[in-house]
Amino acid sequence: MQTQKNLHAYIQLAMIASILLLLVLGLFQSIWIYGGSETSIMTQVGLQRTRVQALAKDVQILSYRPASEHAQAINELQNVLPRFEQTQAGLQHGDDALQLPTHVPTDVAQLLIATQSDYTAIDTAVRLIIAHHDEPVDPIQRDIVLAHEHDYSTQMTLINTAWQQRIDGAFLHIFWIESGITLAALALIALSYLFLIRRMFALSK
Repeated sequence: MQTQKNLHAYIQLAMIASILLLLVLGLFQSIWIYGGSETSIMTQVGLQRTRVQALAKDVQILSYRPASEHAQAINELQNVLPRFEQTQAGLQHGDDALQLPTHVPTDVAQLLIATQSDYTAIDTAVRLIIAHHDEPVDPIQRDIVLAHEHDYSTQMTLINTAWQQRIDGAFLHIFWIESGITLAALALIALSYLFLIRRMFALSK
């Protein structure tokens, strides 16, 4: 009778341990799912490159193309600039709407700081161009946008690479933890099975 009680207690303990391991594994799986939203970081960084190129293109249209094309260029500047500004702030300080994290790693933060002078110059110049869109484009403001567009875009490429390395490293770490938990769960199940077979064989004698 005592042997059966011990066997029953062991079975319960093994089941509880297995369930706990599976719950922990499920928790790490949820991190993978949540981590999928981290692609929004790369998406927004890529969009910043596209936006700054669009701003430079529209400024050139206003400077060199016929007046018939100006309305569309002004409209695009007015639509793109607020998103450009929101994303720049979100990359630095976080933005729930854009799914950008509040905590920014030090290396990424330093790269973002390096973009600030180019960003501020472009943002200020485009704002002035929009404010005076009924006048010919000030060549000084145009040249400011064109001079800083390439450097800003290059810095965004570096930020994209830095974030990608961070995320890949974190997910690789999670993968190895998951692998360890899975092996532990399999080992526990295998040992439990072997133990039960031995106990049942011993009781049958």
